[in-house]
Amino acid sequence: MRSRLKLMVLYSGLFAAAVAAGIARPAIAYYVKYDIGSTMLAAAGLTSGFMAGRALASLASGVLSEVLPRYRWLVILVGLAISGLILYEVIPSSRSASTVIVAMGVWGIVSGFIWPSLQIVTSELGGGRSGTAMAIYFALGGLGISIGNWYFGYSKLSYAQLIEVSGLAMGFSGLLLAYASYDIYKRVTSDVKSAVKRVLDPLILWVILSAFTLGFLSGILREYFYIYVHEVYGLSKDSLGELLLVSGLMSVIGGLIAGGLADRIGIARSLYFVLIISALSSIGLGLPFLGILIVSAAYVGANTGVRASMPLTRNAALAGDVGGSLMVGASNTASSLGMMTGPLVAGLLYEVSPTYGGLPFLASGVLLFLTIILYRRITG
Repeated sequence: MRSRLKLMVLYSGLFAAAVAAGIARPAIAYYVKYDIGSTMLAAAGLTSGFMAGRALASLASGVLSEVLPRYRWLVILVGLAISGLILYEVIPSSRSASTVIVAMGVWGIVSGFIWPSLQIVTSELGGGRSGTAMAIYFALGGLGISIGNWYFGYSKLSYAQLIEVSGLAMGFSGLLLAYASYDIYKRVTSDVKSAVKRVLDPLILWVILSAFTLGFLSGILREYFYIYVHEVYGLSKDSLGELLLVSGLMSVIGGLIAGGLADRIGIARSLYFVLIISALSSIGLGLPFLGILIVSAAYVGANTGVRASMPLTRNAALAGDVGGSLMVGASNTASSLGMMTGPLVAGLLYEVSPTYGGLPFLASGVLLFLTIILYRRITG
């Protein structure tokens, strides 16, 4: 009963934080591109700055959770308070893209400590149904982000005001999530050396590689895609909000299916099928001559694949009692590195010419197909 109550509080706080992020991410991209008047590379660099910070912190978070699990709640509370301050005060008052990118990097660092820790708590509260618990976690996160995206598209507030609203919601979520995480940890002892040895299993390394390649795709589905589809296809702000809402709702369904499937056939096999969907959709995004309807459908498929993969690549149950926290931290780091690399490549190509704007999606498709082939080699 206690675990169920804690999960409900955790899911409520997560939903509030996700709505805040769904408002903030496109609002910050538009703020930098149109209010400050910066380049596409700077707008895409927002994702890279955020993910660079998150990559630095995620692995450290996994190690910290492995050796000091009782302090996760404090990390989550302080991290979300800092996130709220950045969104409410720092970014809306900035008039320099470089300042915003640095602020995004700091936000990424605290996020690197917050979300891997919370994912570990979710998995532990889920017990024998950790796959389903993680699927619900990411489904609610996706739903919250989608609602936030929709609100961004239709709100009459300025971009700066939208960012401020998201900061207030983010700070509030910290209270709920800290309560849900308090005194939740497995009372087992394992040294870091044993954890590292467990994580170096070939199949687990493949899962971490999958997190990187899916992260590469995820990175260019964010700020870069928002600006790209607006400038190349003329997609309006409200139409973008609708697309993000539909895509988010589909990703919720996909994530729940993937999580339930993982409890039945295993994480690796479920991830294999998700990779195939993501790869095909990424190729579709890279062929702009197909038109806006096909590109929109491909975006829905790619985003669904990326979101459905998250409960799989983050599930600490894959590594068992030993190395679980480190596994979650490592997969978050790999994903963050992919999300940092993708937008930089995409932004540079777009600055050369918008004609090359679809190439990053094609490159992502190739990386994903190589990852699929590697799975077949490992499993025979």
